Amino acid sequence: MFVYSPKRFKGSLSLSENDMQLLQLICNFDFVNDSQLDMLYSIVQHYPTRFFHPILLKWCQYSGLLQKKKKPLHPSSSSVLRNVYIPTKNCRAFLNANGFVLGGITPTYVGNTFSNISTPCCTKDHPHIRGEYHRPRGTI
Repeated sequence: MFVYSPKRFKGSLSLSENDMQLLQLICNFDFVNDSQLDMLYSIVQHYPTRFFHPILLKWCQYSGLLQKKKKPLHPSSSSVLRNVYIPTKNCRAFLNANGFVLGGITPTYVGNTFSNISTPCCTKDHPHIRGEYHRPRGTI
């Protein structure tokens, strides 16, 4: 368990090893939107799942771990098209202080990673999804 307690935040956040791995992935990508966050969380959990958004709200409060950049009401050519979450300097410092190595990721790696993520999570032959169908293989 890791404890994050910045000066401006009332209380502290307890983070598990999986939470720290998720934050490390977000820092490596520099920003993620909601669907990408769910994919990364599925990787960390080793099964298809969604990230619990009340936790995300706590991570974004005060001097939090992430900063939420909202989609503007009147988008321009330079604005973001979806809400994105950007790791703060405090997040990067906290990860580094606890021994999590942060590194840059190339665009080619990003494309390959997301195609590798979505393939096992979206196929019915994936071991975690196969049990949800409750029908023998080869039947319709």
